[in-house]
Amino acid sequence: MQCQCKSYDTPCILVHGDVGNICDAHIIEKMTSCKNAASTGYASLLSGASSVQAVEIALWWLECDEFFNCGYGSVLNDIGDVQMDACIIDGLKLECGSVAAISDVEHPISLARYVLDNFPNSIIVGEGARKLIDYAKLNQLSQGNMIAPMAYLAYDKLKEIDSSDINLDVEQPLGTLKNGGNTVGCIAYDGYAIASGVTSGGLNKKLMGSVGDSSMFGYSTYADRDIGCSLTGHGESIMKLGLSRTIAINIEEGCSPQKALRKNLDYMSTRYNHTFGGIVFKRSGEWDVYFTSYKMPYAVIMNDCVTFGITLDERNVEKYTEYRKGSERISCNCSYPFVNSCILQRNIIQTLSFDRALLFLFHSRFSLLS
Repeated sequence: MQCQCKSYDTPCILVHGDVGNICDAHIIEKMTSCKNAASTGYASLLSGASSVQAVEIALWWLECDEFFNCGYGSVLNDIGDVQMDACIIDGLKLECGSVAAISDVEHPISLARYVLDNFPNSIIVGEGARKLIDYAKLNQLSQGNMIAPMAYLAYDKLKEIDSSDINLDVEQPLGTLKNGGNTVGCIAYDGYAIASGVTSGGLNKKLMGSVGDSSMFGYSTYADRDIGCSLTGHGESIMKLGLSRTIAINIEEGCSPQKALRKNLDYMSTRYNHTFGGIVFKRSGEWDVYFTSYKMPYAVIMNDCVTFGITLDERNVEKYTEYRKGSERISCNCSYPFVNSCILQRNIIQTLSFDRALLFLFHSRFSLLS
């Protein structure tokens, strides 16, 4: 899609969620969060924030939402712990900050930003990254407090359940929980420089200590002076091709953002039999979103317009000023009571069947937010 602004120094932001078999109950929450994340990041751009700051702010929001596999919503590794990756890139300087296999921090994207701003090293891993939490003045939580009830349900209940015994009404939510591993990402442009970033909890039940694509420059995310790209899908496959950098090279060689994104994601789906999705932005104002699954929530804001959708044939547009009026109470989800009551909720769902546990979590979630 081509930007309609007369000059290309207009701030804009693009945010995407995950791809996969996303049930209707989840997709509504995910779409709303993508719009809120984009709105919060865009507001910061209008207030003078840099593109790097806007990416951090937008992804901070998604890391608070337990329906995304990042931050508080991260799936668990093989020993039942949260283990997260995040990366943020300053396209103007062609520098990145990344953390990998990190736990017990509310916002890994902010820790990645701290690495970007303060160290020549690009990636800090595991215990080394954990030791930086206090220096970065971020909240370091006690072990287990980052385990969301939804992630615990995926880890604890699914290993005991045969899908043939599950009520048809919860088969699709079950599929959503099983397929943890999708990354969420953002691209921001402040009128001068492009930045991008991704954050993820990795694959469900991954090996302790494993490092995914979301911590690597040029894999799930890339940015330089002219191009930004952010991808989601099966990370182990994305790593094999350095996919976001490959897409950027195609654009540099004259391919349109739309064609570069689509041909590469279609190839990946055919080659590896997984679903993929992503967003791409060019400094000239062109952008596109594409995915090989049925659904991927996304939101793009530029020129006082919010463009958003869930399926490929859906592209809704509304005025940013009107949307913002209805979202004046947007704040970080970390302050919501359900974050502080996660241990109590985990204790309750241990006693319930899968379908009852899922219904309990939905009821608890939306009762607290209303």
